[in-house]
Amino acid sequence: MAGLLVKDIQLLLGQKKFFVAVILISALFVISGQDPIFVVNYATMLCAFFTISTISYDEFDHGYSFLFTLPISRKGYVLEKYLYGLLVGGVAWLVSAAFGVAYNSLTGAPVLLAEWLGAAAVTLVVLEIFLSVTLPVQLKYGADRGRTVMLIITVLVFGGLGVFIKNEEIVSALSEKLRWIEKIGHMAVLWMGAFAVVLVVAASIFISIRIVEKKEF
Repeated sequence: MAGLLVKDIQLLLGQKKFFVAVILISALFVISGQDPIFVVNYATMLCAFFTISTISYDEFDHGYSFLFTLPISRKGYVLEKYLYGLLVGGVAWLVSAAFGVAYNSLTGAPVLLAEWLGAAAVTLVVLEIFLSVTLPVQLKYGADRGRTVMLIITVLVFGGLGVFIKNEEIVSALSEKLRWIEKIGHMAVLWMGAFAVVLVVAASIFISIRIVEKKEF
């Protein structure tokens, strides 16, 4: 796994122009008046896409056929992709969040640090869910068909949410059923949310491993 991680990091380091572009665009967002939390979301999710690009690189020109002749297990390959995605997205999150805190301090913006960091922490949850959905799709269908499948999933999810939100009866009924959350406290909700994310990631890793183990290269 360490060798795969080094390979993917080397690919990442070769994209210096991309990082310069991300920094410049992030700076423009801040100068134009965007909330620094937007920059955190933008930088984190954009860098997470590098995980998908490494899968495209691995499958290019029958790359898997060569890759799995090396002392690399298919399970190790999958675990490395999740670790790499978390590492790249996590570093981008850490740097952009530190920038946001520094910017708010220098400008004297009236922001509660705890609330701001809480909002930034949500980005990490979104990162994990993003990886949990996209990695199995990419490993199953490849780069080209994977993009099409992700587009269909995105349309269905947002379309379903749109229909759900517009149905006031369903929203009202669901709100009534979720009122018990208010009684258990914020910390309990956070722990439940964290546990749910762990379950989603674990299920995603299991599915991805099964996909790669059954796949013929």
